[in-house]
Amino acid sequence: MANTPDNTDTDLPLTDVMLAMDVVDTLRHEESLIATALNAKAREQALVERVRDAYQSQGISVSDEMIAEGVAALKARQYAYEPPAPGLRTRLLHAWVRRRRIGGGLGVLGGLAAIIGLGWYGFVVAPENAEREAQATQLNNEVIVAATEVTTLEQRYRQLTSRLQEVDVTRAPALTRDAVARATQRANDGLNQAIRALESATTLTQPGNLDADNLAERLQPVSSRLAEQQSTLAAARSALNDAEVALDQADAAMSLPATLELLRGEALQIAVPAAADAKIESDYQRGISLLRRGDASAAMGVADELRAMIATLEQTYTVRIVSRPGENSGIIREPPNNRRASNYYLIVEAVGPDNTPVPVEIVSEEDGSSLSVRKWGVRVSEEQFDSVRRDKQDDGIIQQAEIGSKRRGYLQVDYRIAILGGFINRWEAFR
Repeated sequence: MANTPDNTDTDLPLTDVMLAMDVVDTLRHEESLIATALNAKAREQALVERVRDAYQSQGISVSDEMIAEGVAALKARQYAYEPPAPGLRTRLLHAWVRRRRIGGGLGVLGGLAAIIGLGWYGFVVAPENAEREAQATQLNNEVIVAATEVTTLEQRYRQLTSRLQEVDVTRAPALTRDAVARATQRANDGLNQAIRALESATTLTQPGNLDADNLAERLQPVSSRLAEQQSTLAAARSALNDAEVALDQADAAMSLPATLELLRGEALQIAVPAAADAKIESDYQRGISLLRRGDASAAMGVADELRAMIATLEQTYTVRIVSRPGENSGIIREPPNNRRASNYYLIVEAVGPDNTPVPVEIVSEEDGSSLSVRKWGVRVSEEQFDSVRRDKQDDGIIQQAEIGSKRRGYLQVDYRIAILGGFINRWEAFR
């Protein structure tokens, strides 16, 4: 006996249940085709006929009872899928079903966000923090250096003040008393300027406690204050330098007459020819004249010249043409003011008694510079130049290499060949 639509699927064999479901599905499809063409009873009969024909065309035998049960099940929507009503419970169940796909997507998004975050921190945030920290450290160091210099300059001020107090103008030689007085006044003025600047610099001292967090807020005021302090310290430093120079001049003026006299006596004791004596006496008188005019600084220069003269008088050496491999023994040069002429120079060196090089002060005829050198050029005639060149080309050795000597007590070299009186102290730079 056929089951009614109220019977459950479990009363039928599995094959019958599957067939019934298929019948219902077929009926639902066919119903959609004839729903608008027939009334309810005719539509039901038409569905039965269509389904029977469909199964027969496939070689499947379906009984009328089975088709009738399918029609009844269709009416009761027994095998139709009814989607659950929308709501929170439904959405949660859908999310659970799709948890792998959702979880994978969220994981990708989370990983991407983490990579972006790390990249932003590594390439933007961290370098900016490091730059701010470095800037803060540098500014802190400059603040500390400025504060340290305040202390250093204050100590220097005290030392120079003590020096100034030791200068007794009344004890200066009459010849230089005015010069000493003027020098001490300049020193006093410089020290007064320095102490005013140092007092201002002290009020501008600030703690070096900047860091990356407070840099933006404090950068401008700290930098401005530091720049003002550094400028003030530069003024103090300059004033102290002026004061020190003035004190040096005062000390020199106090002793210069005696110093000049001492240097004059020492030079005359070494000098041999009368020409040297005349040069020594001339320099000494020039120094005394400068002292009378109150120019202690220029008089100090004369004292230095006398010291250099004494060093020259003491020297003993032989002048020898350079003939080592790879070095010039002579050069031909165009005079700076006459490019159509040619000057011929032998390259020489000074060799002491122990065969060691001796530095010699040479004044260049090309640019007037005075340099202490170990090799220089001696201007000679073209004939003399060619003679030395032929001598060297003969066997690579200059037979007559020694061309002069400097004896103790003399200011000039005694040359054994004819020279034209001009010298150069360098030549590479003029090529």
